[in-house]
Amino acid sequence: MTDIIQEMRGLIAKATPGPYLIRTLENFGFNVVHYQDGDKFNIVRVGKCADEANADLIVAAINHLPAPLDRLEAAERGWQPIETAPHMREILLWADTSVPPFDNWRMASGYFHSEMKVWVWGGEQVREWAFPPTHWRPLPDAPAIREVKP
Repeated sequence: MTDIIQEMRGLIAKATPGPYLIRTLENFGFNVVHYQDGDKFNIVRVGKCADEANADLIVAAINHLPAPLDRLEAAERGWQPIETAPHMREILLWADTSVPPFDNWRMASGYFHSEMKVWVWGGEQVREWAFPPTHWRPLPDAPAIREVKP
């Protein structure tokens, strides 16, 4: 997957920065365009789309691809050292809480409070004597909620 991510990032870097929109031009169908200032625009020749749905897909892919690539990269990295964790953002935390002869661990969502200089997880501050988190990873996406019909 890393090769695909790198290839997509390379394509994004070479392309004209977005945002992109669809502009319907008489006798030209649906065109993917990039606006510079006000009404001035460049027609990005990815091809004239006879079908608006295809143009919608191209625009959405160009405008929104960086965010899913970020998530894929984070998922591939897996657990990361706690020193690399972002501050003031809810993340998934892990700590080894083993006390011989028992193996144990703790995992919960939490964050580093920048002003108080403490970890907060499971809704509580991590005390000095407690087991601090040693690793972190981004929270997964929330599950899709489907409407249940009676």
